[in-house]
Amino acid sequence: MLMKWQRGKLVDIVTKEDGRLKYKVCFEEKRRSLMSGHHIAFDTTPDLEQLYVGARVVVRFPDHKFRPGVLSELPSRKNRLRFLVFIDDHTPLYLGLPSFHLVPCHEGLVSVVGNVGNPPPWREGGKSGTISPGAVNKPVAACVVALSSAVSDTPVTSEAPIAAETLDLHHAAVDRLYLTPLIDSV
Repeated sequence: MLMKWQRGKLVDIVTKEDGRLKYKVCFEEKRRSLMSGHHIAFDTTPDLEQLYVGARVVVRFPDHKFRPGVLSELPSRKNRLRFLVFIDDHTPLYLGLPSFHLVPCHEGLVSVVGNVGNPPPWREGGKSGTISPGAVNKPVAACVVALSSAVSDTPVTSEAPIAAETLDLHHAAVDRLYLTPLIDSV
Protein backbone atom coordinates (compact mmCIF):
# COMPACT_ATOMS: atom_id res chain seq x y z
CA MET A 1 0.00 0.00 0.00
CA LEU A 2 1.46 3.35 -1.08
CA MET A 3 0.47 6.80 0.01
CA LYS A 4 -0.68 9.29 -2.59
CA TRP A 5 -0.24 12.95 -1.81
CA GLN A 6 -2.38 15.88 -2.91
CA ARG A 7 -2.29 19.63 -2.79
CA GLY A 8 -4.61 21.45 -0.41
CA LYS A 9 -5.12 24.48 1.81
CA LEU A 10 -5.36 24.66 5.60
CA VAL A 11 -8.62 26.45 6.41
CA ASP A 12 -9.12 25.96 10.15
CA ILE A 13 -7.51 24.75 13.38
CA VAL A 14 -9.83 22.78 15.67
CA THR A 15 -9.15 21.97 19.35
CA LYS A 16 -10.68 18.65 20.42
CA GLU A 17 -12.16 18.02 23.90
CA ASP A 18 -8.99 16.23 25.02
CA GLY A 19 -6.83 19.22 23.99
CA ARG A 20 -5.44 17.73 20.77
CA LEU A 21 -5.28 19.99 17.74
CA LYS A 22 -6.74 18.99 14.38
CA TYR A 23 -6.22 20.84 11.13
CA LYS A 24 -9.04 21.20 8.60
CA VAL A 25 -7.72 20.94 5.04
CA CYS A 26 -9.56 21.85 1.84
CA PHE A 27 -8.40 20.10 -1.33
CA GLU A 28 -8.52 21.28 -4.93
CA GLU A 29 -11.42 18.88 -5.60
CA LYS A 30 -13.51 20.78 -2.99
CA ARG A 31 -13.18 17.92 -0.46
CA ARG A 32 -12.29 18.60 3.17
CA SER A 33 -10.41 16.51 5.67
CA LEU A 34 -9.53 16.79 9.37
CA MET A 35 -5.85 15.94 9.94
CA SER A 36 -3.53 15.50 12.93
CA GLY A 37 -0.55 17.77 13.45
CA HIS A 38 1.98 15.14 12.41
CA HIS A 39 0.51 15.38 8.91
CA ILE A 40 2.11 18.79 8.39
CA ALA A 41 5.48 19.73 6.88
CA PHE A 42 6.78 23.14 5.89
CA ASP A 43 6.57 24.34 2.28
CA THR A 44 9.78 26.35 2.59
CA THR A 45 13.22 24.88 2.08
CA PRO A 46 14.58 23.96 5.52
CA ASP A 47 17.60 25.73 7.01
CA LEU A 48 20.67 23.58 7.60
CA GLU A 49 20.40 24.28 11.36
CA GLN A 50 16.96 22.60 11.40
CA LEU A 51 18.19 19.34 9.87
CA TYR A 52 19.61 16.35 11.72
CA VAL A 53 20.05 12.64 11.13
CA GLY A 54 16.67 11.03 11.77
CA ALA A 55 14.56 14.05 10.81
CA ARG A 56 11.31 13.28 8.96
CA VAL A 57 11.23 14.85 5.52
CA VAL A 58 9.04 14.78 2.44
CA VAL A 59 10.87 14.43 -0.88
CA ARG A 60 9.65 16.20 -4.03
CA PHE A 61 10.24 14.16 -7.18
CA PRO A 62 10.63 15.65 -10.69
CA ASP A 63 7.17 14.39 -11.70
CA HIS A 64 5.65 16.57 -8.91
CA LYS A 65 4.94 13.60 -6.66
CA PHE A 66 5.97 13.58 -3.01
CA ARG A 67 7.15 10.75 -0.75
CA PRO A 68 7.91 10.73 3.00
CA GLY A 69 11.27 9.59 4.31
CA VAL A 70 13.99 9.94 6.93
CA LEU A 71 17.14 12.05 6.63
CA SER A 72 20.01 9.58 7.06
CA GLU A 73 23.18 11.48 6.26
CA LEU A 74 24.14 15.15 6.23
CA PRO A 75 26.22 16.66 3.39
CA SER A 76 29.96 15.98 3.35
CA ARG A 77 32.76 15.62 0.82
CA LYS A 78 32.26 11.86 0.82
CA ASN A 79 28.69 12.21 -0.48
CA ARG A 80 29.43 15.19 -2.76
CA LEU A 81 27.64 17.60 -0.41
CA ARG A 82 24.28 15.86 -0.76
CA PHE A 83 21.76 14.59 1.78
CA LEU A 84 21.03 10.86 2.01
CA VAL A 85 17.31 10.22 2.52
CA PHE A 86 15.68 6.82 2.91
CA ILE A 87 12.18 6.94 1.47
CA ASP A 88 9.66 4.97 3.56
CA ASP A 89 9.85 2.08 1.08
CA HIS A 90 13.61 1.88 2.05
CA THR A 91 14.82 3.40 -1.24
CA PRO A 92 18.00 5.45 -0.65
CA LEU A 93 18.29 8.81 -2.45
CA TYR A 94 21.05 11.42 -2.53
CA LEU A 95 19.42 14.85 -2.79
CA GLY A 96 20.11 18.55 -2.72
CA LEU A 97 18.45 20.75 -0.11
CA PRO A 98 15.70 22.15 -2.41
CA SER A 99 14.37 18.63 -3.08
CA PHE A 100 12.78 18.01 0.31
CA HIS A 101 10.61 19.59 3.00
CA LEU A 102 10.98 19.20 6.76
CA VAL A 103 8.32 17.62 8.95
CA PRO A 104 8.94 19.78 12.05
CA CYS A 105 8.16 17.13 14.64
CA HIS A 106 7.86 13.36 14.26
CA GLU A 107 5.06 13.12 16.82
CA GLY A 108 3.14 16.17 15.62
CA LEU A 109 3.30 19.94 15.71
CA VAL A 110 4.42 20.42 19.30
CA SER A 111 6.91 22.79 20.85
CA VAL A 112 10.44 21.50 20.47
CA VAL A 113 12.15 24.49 22.07
CA GLY A 114 12.85 22.62 25.33
CA ASN A 115 13.94 19.52 23.43
CA VAL A 116 16.66 21.10 21.26
CA GLY A 117 19.83 19.03 21.31
CA ASN A 118 18.14 15.86 22.54
CA PRO A 119 18.13 13.18 19.84
CA PRO A 120 14.75 11.72 18.91
CA PRO A 121 14.13 8.14 20.13
CA TRP A 122 14.24 6.67 16.61
CA ARG A 123 17.69 8.07 15.82
CA GLU A 124 20.70 5.74 15.97
CA GLY A 125 24.28 6.77 16.63
CA GLY A 126 23.78 10.29 18.01
CA LYS A 127 23.87 13.58 16.12
CA SER A 128 26.54 12.68 13.60
CA GLY A 129 25.54 9.05 13.15
CA THR A 130 23.60 7.53 10.31
CA ILE A 131 20.26 5.83 10.42
CA SER A 132 19.56 2.46 8.91
CA PRO A 133 16.43 1.82 6.82
CA GLY A 134 15.28 -0.77 9.36
CA ALA A 135 15.09 1.92 12.05
CA VAL A 136 12.43 3.83 10.10
CA ASN A 137 8.97 3.54 11.57
CA LYS A 138 5.94 2.82 9.43
CA PRO A 139 5.15 5.62 6.95
CA VAL A 140 3.85 8.81 8.49
CA ALA A 141 1.62 11.02 6.40
CA ALA A 142 2.94 14.55 5.93
CA CYS A 143 1.84 17.76 4.26
CA VAL A 144 4.03 20.58 3.06
CA VAL A 145 2.76 23.89 4.42
CA ALA A 146 3.58 27.50 3.57
CA LEU A 147 3.36 29.74 6.64
CA SER A 148 2.44 33.41 6.37
CA SER A 149 2.47 36.14 8.99
CA ALA A 150 -1.06 37.39 8.17
CA VAL A 151 -2.55 36.24 11.50
CA SER A 152 0.68 35.92 13.44
CA ASP A 153 1.51 37.76 16.65
CA THR A 154 5.16 37.48 15.63
CA PRO A 155 6.33 37.57 12.02
CA VAL A 156 6.98 34.19 10.45
CA THR A 157 9.63 34.33 7.75
CA SER A 158 11.75 31.77 5.99
CA GLU A 159 14.70 32.98 8.10
CA ALA A 160 12.86 32.44 11.40
CA PRO A 161 14.00 29.43 13.41
CA ILE A 162 11.48 26.75 14.25
CA ALA A 163 9.95 27.81 17.53
CA ALA A 164 6.82 27.14 19.54
CA GLU A 165 4.97 29.96 17.74
CA THR A 166 5.68 28.39 14.36
CA LEU A 167 4.98 24.80 15.32
CA ASP A 168 1.82 25.48 17.30
CA LEU A 169 0.11 27.02 14.23
CA HIS A 170 -2.23 28.96 16.53
CA HIS A 171 0.06 31.94 15.95
CA ALA A 172 0.53 31.51 12.21
CA ALA A 173 -1.74 31.41 9.20
CA VAL A 174 -1.15 28.61 6.76
CA ASP A 175 -1.54 29.51 3.09
CA ARG A 176 -1.17 26.24 1.25
CA LEU A 177 -0.05 22.72 1.76
CA TYR A 178 0.91 19.72 -0.29
CA LEU A 179 1.01 16.04 0.38
CA THR A 180 -2.14 15.00 2.10
CA PRO A 181 -2.40 11.28 2.70
CA LEU A 182 -4.75 9.26 0.58
CA ILE A 183 -4.39 5.51 0.51
CA ASP A 184 -3.59 4.21 -2.95
CA SER A 185 -3.63 0.43 -3.31
CA VAL A 186 -0.93 -1.08 -5.48
